[in-house]
Amino acid sequence: MEVVRQVESQQPVLEAIARAMTATLRAGGKILWCGNGGSAGDSQHLAAELVGRYRRERRGMASLALTTDSSALTSIANDYGYEAVFSRQVEALGVEGDLRWVSLPPAIARTWWPRSRRRVVRGWRRWLLPARVAAE
Repeated sequence: MEVVRQVESQQPVLEAIARAMTATLRAGGKILWCGNGGSAGDSQHLAAELVGRYRRERRGMASLALTTDSSALTSIANDYGYEAVFSRQVEALGVEGDLRWVSLPPAIARTWWPRSRRRVVRGWRRWLLPARVAAE
């Protein structure tokens, strides 16, 4: 039940994220998803749900997981360091009005988030949701 209480306590944040995503997509922007480990899988799943049909037939929505291109991930990590694997892709693929979703474990988020801000396009909306293990 503790997990349910934690999610319920985040309801205002989750509603704000949903509103920002909806506004981004309605304005013709796209959502770029970033995640590490299990959050990478979550990012891919969520991006696919928006591009695909989800619950009803509709047009696809612009949504891309930045965790799927192994060549980009490894070459960027080799050239710039692991902390740049998402921000470099955002720099290349994102435009003003897009939304970047970031879900990383707290230890990585603490070091990655401040560095990634240097590479963010002005006018971007971004959300950082540190992933937590239920047992924490």
